[in-house]
Amino acid sequence: MKRLLFLIFFAAVGLSGVARRPAVAEVYSGHVADGQGNGVEYATIVLLQDENQQAGTTTDEEGDFSMEAKAGTYKVVVQCIGYETMEKNVHLPVSTPDTLVLKPSSYALKEVVVQAKNIERKADRFVVSVSPTAGKDGTELLSQAPGVWLAEDNISINGSQGTKVFVDDREIRLTGEELLTYLRSLKSEDIKRIEVIPIAGAEYEANSRGGVILITLRQRINNGIQGNITMGTGLSSTLTNYLPSGSLNARIGKWTVNAAASTTLAPKK
Repeated sequence: MKRLLFLIFFAAVGLSGVARRPAVAEVYSGHVADGQGNGVEYATIVLLQDENQQAGTTTDEEGDFSMEAKAGTYKVVVQCIGYETMEKNVHLPVSTPDTLVLKPSSYALKEVVVQAKNIERKADRFVVSVSPTAGKDGTELLSQAPGVWLAEDNISINGSQGTKVFVDDREIRLTGEELLTYLRSLKSEDIKRIEVIPIAGAEYEANSRGGVILITLRQRINNGIQGNITMGTGLSSTLTNYLPSGSLNARIGKWTVNAAASTTLAPKK
């Protein structure tokens, strides 16, 4: 009797394991090239479903990439400094590697100061040197950093959620729109370099599973306060929204304070 009960228990566990087994991941690989057929290095590639990121990666020095995702239909988005963002639909699995061709950006001449030659790949990270004349804010610069993807409410590296952001070695403990508002307050003339670390080392918290972004400023705030206030609006045929936001950055002695806030106002009339 005991042996029979054991066999029944073993069979139940086995069936439970089969039921919970995740779908087999499909490999999506390929090559990103420019109009002349040259490989584009350090391009960011993401797979989206309903505008939610499902996977992501970065091309290597030859322009090649590979990632895994469940079978299904995705929107592929490819972005890289100096090129127009490319989008296409793909259905996994695919039988052959994909070839993605990027067109030069109409603003390429203005962006030459932050072209790929200003991106250095080290053993565990990408280092992006930023020119003070780039004319971009922090979110625009991050969106062009290898492997970084900015959504409406979060930042991820190569598809991994929970990315931590540090400015001058201090973690910015803001999330969602508040974090993006703060990053918009940083301009290219403020930022010296951006380091993208996909897999955080032991020196960072264990919950940094989504990697780490390190932003180094050209000059630290010394016993001072800076901030900004912005106002946006959203228009439709039935509703008008107002989108105020602001940020405050202060340094007093050894203390650094970063704060940001945003809201949506919808008038009754």
